[in-house]
Amino acid sequence: MLKLRRFLLIAVLMGIVGLVVGGGCGGGGHGSRVYGTGTGTNSSTGTGSGSTNPSNGSGGTLGDSTQTLGGVSGCLVHTPSTYAHGGACVKLLMTSHGNGGSPSDMMPYWTPVADAKHFIVCSVPHGIIDSTGAITTAGGQFVSARDDMFTKYNIDKNAVYANGFSGGGQVAFWAVLETAGWAGNMCFSSTIGSTANPLPKASGELPIYWKNCEDDPFFAWSMVQPNYDAVVAGGHNVHGHDIWPAGSSHSMGIQNCTEAWDWTTNPANKP
Repeated sequence: MLKLRRFLLIAVLMGIVGLVVGGGCGGGGHGSRVYGTGTGTNSSTGTGSGSTNPSNGSGGTLGDSTQTLGGVSGCLVHTPSTYAHGGACVKLLMTSHGNGGSPSDMMPYWTPVADAKHFIVCSVPHGIIDSTGAITTAGGQFVSARDDMFTKYNIDKNAVYANGFSGGGQVAFWAVLETAGWAGNMCFSSTIGSTANPLPKASGELPIYWKNCEDDPFFAWSMVQPNYDAVVAGGHNVHGHDIWPAGSSHSMGIQNCTEAWDWTTNPANKP
């Protein structure tokens, strides 16, 4: 009988301990769901896109338009059909063309992606990029056009991306390194537009999609690589470098804009 009583007492105590431990684990599990690495859009520690920062601009022309932005005439703007004034804020892509080109060179590649992914794209003109001074001027205009877009459309200021091809790539790279307010960069057949050493990081460490052909006649990888290495050393997360098959190609047509957008805007790729 004594043994039976001891057995029953031990069983009861074990049951109590089990409830306490079980409750503790349950509480810990709930805590991990609240504070863990979730995928919600507003989790400060998760892999979501984080909170938005609406510019609350309104009144800009919808659809396709040519505008003067930040004092720069000839900017092309495309809004997807899903965008409406008074609606939710959206991501913005600022892009710039190669030397001797025009803003219209970029739009056919980006407008289908903007429609599919629901963001606004703005293509900014520039002169010939042949010196640091020219890059600085064009880069300043690129940023001024972006800031004017904030007043005309409801842009998520935490989700503004830069892109450029060739000389325009140098403009975009100058902007994201030298000025604040950028979430990432997509560099097509180009290289950085800054000569500072170490490189500035006005927008912090960024996801950077960087593609050149190995034997690009203007930006061959052998020339670009030191700049690439400097950007990596600066703490940026760089996705590069080559486009295959190679073939002495220097053309927007070899770029995959959808891939560039998806990789650069993926929160998991932010450093």
